[in-house]
Amino acid sequence: GTLKISSSLAALGELAARHSHSLTRPLIFVSVSQGVGGGLILNDTVYCGSNGGAGEIGHMSIDADGKLCECGNRGCLEGVIASGVIGERLGVDSADAFSTLSRRVQAGDADAKMIYQQLVKHLSTALTSVVNLFSPNCIVIGGEITDLGTDFIEDLRKRLEKSCGNVPFNVENLQASRLGSKANLYGAAALVEQQVFPKLRIPREQVVFV
Repeated sequence: GTLKISSSLAALGELAARHSHSLTRPLIFVSVSQGVGGGLILNDTVYCGSNGGAGEIGHMSIDADGKLCECGNRGCLEGVIASGVIGERLGVDSADAFSTLSRRVQAGDADAKMIYQQLVKHLSTALTSVVNLFSPNCIVIGGEITDLGTDFIEDLRKRLEKSCGNVPFNVENLQASRLGSKANLYGAAALVEQQVFPKLRIPREQVVFV
């Protein structure tokens, strides 16, 4: 689907943005907006799985007895942290869900704090499973959820630090997207670079994206 493709391209874009740094692959990109998707960069390539379905992080179950999802699973991550769900709980449009949640938490709203704490718990639970499965070097969080700001990333890091004891993971490598909504565009450019320029025999140092 569109979300899978977008998340995979965004993962490539975020990898390209970190190319000169040690924070590279394996890289996992997690996008949280109206949907929850993932992009996996393993061995320098996007991992799609046998049927192109890899990266369905939104349909990881975080509660075996939770609400039945349309996918047939129960307690899917998407069903508790997507912007539409958060917006409904706050009584606002999904496009304003995370920015509204951030403002209300900062204002000391008790209900908003509870929603925020549950969101952090649910996402960190899923990320713990991701770390245990893939042992990534870097996890990038993107999408509308980044409206929650830097404190949100720090709160995720604190929970991950406590829950990833079996698999080494530097929580400082859990980061917010550097490219925002342009991540998939950068990823598309990176894909062209990977697929086209080698065939044209153009040296990497001569390729400039502006």
